[in-house]
Amino acid sequence: MGRRRSRIWVPVVAALLVAALAVVDAATGDGVVLVPMYVLGPLLAAVAASPRATAAVGALASALGLYYLFEQSAEQDLIRLVTVVLGSALAVWIAVLRDRLRATAGLLDLIFERAPIGLALMDTDVRYVRVNQRLAEINGIPPDDHVGKTIAELLPDLPPQVHADVARVARTGEPLIDVDVSAEREYLASYWPVQGQDDDVIGVGIVVIDITDRRVAERALRDQTDRYEALLLALSDAGEGLLVLERDGRCAYANAAFEQLSGYTFPEIAAMDTVLDLVVEYEDEERRRGAVARLDEGLVTPALPLTLQRRDGDLVDLEVGGVRLDVEGRRQLVVVVRDVTDRRRAETERERQLTRTSLLAEASELFDQSLDEHETMASVARLCVRDLAEACVILLPGDPSAVAAAREPGGDRELLAQLEDSPEHPMELVMSRGSGVTIGRTVVVPLLARGRVRGVLAASFDRDVDDDDRVLFEDLGRRAALALDSARLYAERDHVARTLQSSLLPRELPDIPGVEIAARYVAAGAGNEVGGDFYDCFATGAGDWALVIGDVCGKGAEAAALTALARYTLRAAALHTRRPRAVLEQLNEALLRDSVDYRFCTVLYASLTPRADHVSACLAAAGHPLPVVIRASGEVETVGRPGSLLGIVDVPELTEESVELAAGDALVLYTDGVTEADRSAGPDRLTTLLEGCAGADAGAIAETVERDALAAHGGPARDDVAIVVVRARGGPAPFAPIGQGVATAT
Repeated sequence: MGRRRSRIWVPVVAALLVAALAVVDAATGDGVVLVPMYVLGPLLAAVAASPRATAAVGALASALGLYYLFEQSAEQDLIRLVTVVLGSALAVWIAVLRDRLRATAGLLDLIFERAPIGLALMDTDVRYVRVNQRLAEINGIPPDDHVGKTIAELLPDLPPQVHADVARVARTGEPLIDVDVSAEREYLASYWPVQGQDDDVIGVGIVVIDITDRRVAERALRDQTDRYEALLLALSDAGEGLLVLERDGRCAYANAAFEQLSGYTFPEIAAMDTVLDLVVEYEDEERRRGAVARLDEGLVTPALPLTLQRRDGDLVDLEVGGVRLDVEGRRQLVVVVRDVTDRRRAETERERQLTRTSLLAEASELFDQSLDEHETMASVARLCVRDLAEACVILLPGDPSAVAAAREPGGDRELLAQLEDSPEHPMELVMSRGSGVTIGRTVVVPLLARGRVRGVLAASFDRDVDDDDRVLFEDLGRRAALALDSARLYAERDHVARTLQSSLLPRELPDIPGVEIAARYVAAGAGNEVGGDFYDCFATGAGDWALVIGDVCGKGAEAAALTALARYTLRAAALHTRRPRAVLEQLNEALLRDSVDYRFCTVLYASLTPRADHVSACLAAAGHPLPVVIRASGEVETVGRPGSLLGIVDVPELTEESVELAAGDALVLYTDGVTEADRSAGPDRLTTLLEGCAGADAGAIAETVERDALAAHGGPARDDVAIVVVRARGGPAPFAPIGQGVATAT
């Protein structure tokens, strides 16, 4: 308000000044002397008044000059008038320029202060002259604190190259645009020379833009793009075809896998009116319509079976899934194509095999219903006639009677006559070869069990037979032979059990430098030498050794087989990793994959590493009792952390824990047969026993624990007992190679 008032009074004062000068001029008559004074009024108005007010004052001064010209008609009055008019015009022009400069400067100040980017002006000595608020916020320093200071003085953490770039622009006058500057955040800086009237560089203008968020978004987009490209490549490498289709069925993208699958290149596919022309038929039209409806709703389609005709004319069974993709109002369809030709063929074969398997299953049930040889064979013959053959005859060597069945009366006799009339008797031929033969419409197979031919089975058909018929009856013959051979199988059971047992335990323990190792094993059960406990010790490479002890569910041959699986899986897994937890996880996968009767096991795995003055052990327990450490000082402590059983869940809970064995320290591993022999005593029984074993060698410790466990059973062991003791050697050469370890099985 005050500024507007001053703009009003200035022309008034200037006009009064002009009038006063006119009065003085009239009084003195010395106009020539006062001519410059007439111009003073318009110039004074030009300093602070608007162009319009300045023009008014100039007009007043010019009017007075014109008045004197007409009154005096003197030459000096004409000079006065020209001078006043020119001075007034100059004043108006100055006022106009002043207002324009003021508006321009105000606009520049507004832009400088309100700009959302950082702006600065620096002199040629690379010192700040002015900065805006945004740059002050970026630098974290008030604007006034910038003035007079260099970049290096004010921001020492910035790269020295920033100061050098500004100095270079000030020196050369060449701008530097979009220079990356990295500090705590990322910026994009541009340096522009500021030039004077003579094109001399008088300073440097700096523009700074914070691009941290943009760069983060760019990296995220680039990472996402890389993932998508990797996914597309992975799908192609895995043989999964990928298509992107327009709504009209035209192909916008096809990966290399689909090109190979269809036999067409992508340009050829894209040139087709619709890629659906390659589809020869829909196997399930109703399912196809449902899939299309789901796509219209933007949902993922289930697998849709289709048949594709390749370029070479071959038909390929496909399984297709898709999802709608809407991008910028453009609807497309992303389709994944999988070749399931082999799977379809396998499914068809499986259906056929299931039909035949049901026959074999029923035959097996008949074998279990009777122990009478002829009754069982007669049931099988009737079953074959009912479902497959016209007639069936079973012949056993040394038995003059034949077991036979037929659909039509006399069919069995015709079959026997056909066999008798053959140039070479089929029974002798099959028994000598041990494999089935096809004679016309007759199949003759051996009753073969464990490498021994027990007899022959012959079946005649009312159609031509093929190899599948022969294979089916060979399988049926093997099942029949197994029923006949069951008695011999039971007789050999004990021998098989002993053979299995011998594969469960190592024949001898290895030599481990600087370590004593001893083991004891007692199988439970009268007359049964196959137990469920096991242990092992073997080198895993790089100077490390694996020590394993475990207990499988159950007893007998089945448990022994599972024990063998566990033991050799552990050895195989240890070839790939020496991490106890990883080894146990691989064993768990093997048990889940191969165990069909939900058997499980407990395992304790220790990785031993002999060192210069001690032995390092890394332990992982999977449902197994935790081991005990006997310190050379006599202290006894339980080490490790409990874990879940193996063979139960896909992801067992397993942890690793390290323990150091100094010279004279012993690590005792055992199965639950040791601690559960006398449950009333609790876990303190073993702790108390081991406290008295301090200083004893590994063999003595193992023997003491075994003797105590058997005493607690009060007779023959009711559960398997397994004990493994590892003791770090002491002495002047504590970790020199030692003699053979001790392994004892009772």
